Amino acid sequence: MRNAPLLLLVLLVLTIVVQASVPLSFLGQTNTPSSVLTEFQTAAISAAAATANQEIIAAPGAGKQIWVYGWQGTADTGDGSIAWQDEDDTAESGVMEVSQRGGFSVTPAGHYGMPLMKVAANKALELDTVTCGFKGTIQYLIVE
Repeated sequence: MRNAPLLLLVLLVLTIVVQASVPLSFLGQTNTPSSVLTEFQTAAISAAAATANQEIIAAPGAGKQIWVYGWQGTADTGDGSIAWQDEDDTAESGVMEVSQRGGFSVTPAGHYGMPLMKVAANKALELDTVTCGFKGTIQYLIVE
């Protein structure tokens, strides 16, 4: 079952595409019944070494949020650390150490109402790096 995580991601993408305009209340988000899943996307992560405030996903616009469901990547220029935050420097993760040529694969939880990160409305998602660069991909929804 080496391909089980890939199969889970494919099923998640297909389900999101089919239900792309379903109110989140249908998906278990009863606290935001007017919210709608609008865009599922995958983006490249290409963060330079030892640099703060690197925008990975641009602010989506008024009243919209970035919900992150998975991300994968590796360090490319030495041992270091990374941390996710929004454009106002509000932490979305703790500081995570990563070894050169080592990395992460954080897969979706399988429930739309439980993203790994929910960025505040109309805020960009950024990555800070210390010593290492970080390259990979990120899977997310734009929610309004």
